[in-house]
Amino acid sequence: MERKKIGARRYQSPTREAAAEKTRARLVAAATRLLRSPTGAQRCSLDAVAKVARVTRLTVYNSFGSRSALFEAVFDERAASGGLGQIAGAMSLPDPSAAIAAIISIFVDFWTAERVVLRNLYSLGSTDPDLACALAARNERRRHLFSVLTERLSGAGRINPASSEDLADALFALTSYAFYADLAQRGRNADAIKTLIGTIAQDAIARYAL
Repeated sequence: MERKKIGARRYQSPTREAAAEKTRARLVAAATRLLRSPTGAQRCSLDAVAKVARVTRLTVYNSFGSRSALFEAVFDERAASGGLGQIAGAMSLPDPSAAIAAIISIFVDFWTAERVVLRNLYSLGSTDPDLACALAARNERRRHLFSVLTERLSGAGRINPASSEDLADALFALTSYAFYADLAQRGRNADAIKTLIGTIAQDAIARYAL
């Protein structure tokens, strides 16, 4: 009986690691809340994040080690909750053209859902080299997706193998947040942007067809 009581107490008491993860989650949520403001890039200082999360500035540093690491965590959390988990399913589609269309749709939905947060994150990156480097590395993952898909098009004899890299770079540019934001400025909704980018992507694929 005593063992059961001890076990119960241990179960109810969070481990140090779990407590640290809970604090990190609170800080990410606080930073995200600030970044949802139109002026989030100006308001989202570490002091402001600490105040919203009701912790000390030192706790922020102890949790993430740097300002850029906190904002990287915000991006990753938004990506996890913003539908990027669907990428694996899109990449498994047997037709690479269908996979490209699916990837375009996934990223337009992501950019749309997180438009303000991402705009402010990229704005912060313009003055923070470490954050800019981290965001660029995450974007390169998208380029890799298109490299894989254009290689599949090439392997299937559907495009000129020498053009595979150029096509991947074009698709990468078409699905960037910056390109999305330019299209959205004119009031286009997500479906309209998907259609426009999808049409341009199809034209690009056709241009390099054998």
